Amino acid sequence: MGSKSGKEFNSMLKWKAEFGTQLHSCVMFGAKSCIERSANEEILRQNDESLLDTEVIADGELKLRIVWTISCLIVASARHYLIQEIVKEHKLIDKIVVTDESDQGKLCMNREQIEEFRQFNSKESLLENRTKLPALRMKMWYLEKLELPDSGRTMEGATLVVIRAVGGGGEVVKGKSDSDLVADAFKGGREDKVVEEALRKLMTTKRCYTLEMNAF
Repeated sequence: MGSKSGKEFNSMLKWKAEFGTQLHSCVMFGAKSCIERSANEEILRQNDESLLDTEVIADGELKLRIVWTISCLIVASARHYLIQEIVKEHKLIDKIVVTDESDQGKLCMNREQIEEFRQFNSKESLLENRTKLPALRMKMWYLEKLELPDSGRTMEGATLVVIRAVGGGGEVVKGKSDSDLVADAFKGGREDKVVEEALRKLMTTKRCYTLEMNAF
């Protein structure tokens, strides 16, 4: 999803999911657009930025982001399902990264997560064409308009979601803060300074939404 032109884009959605036997964590970042802001806009928005920090997301926007999140989770769980036989048959594999051509989403497993999968995987965790997702707890940061002064850009509909399995999601992610998960998710990727600045600012937003999902 999304198209870019330099540092401007119409929309984007990126995610990283970590699995062991089942989902441990998932981080998702999305935005409707990112455009260069004019000098006049910059003066006007300096006075409004504190208000944006506490704005309430509209119902329609919240529903859209829940759809984004569920779509990412289903794609991630389908990829996890597809690699299971490879993990079982190739005992020397100690790291897995599955991504797509556009680098939109990544499924990752490290040595500990692969070992967990080999020891505890069962047919009960499988659906017809994907791995069953456990009960999840989500934190979401959202700003209708996010000012990025260092980059000279304005991002619309900026959204950051951090998802963990209820109960911690495995030893690998239990000790990590939300900031750690976000930093790890987009470290070493193609993200430019615009996205990095957006992530930093979203993490300091005063309003954070918490949602929970049943296993599905």
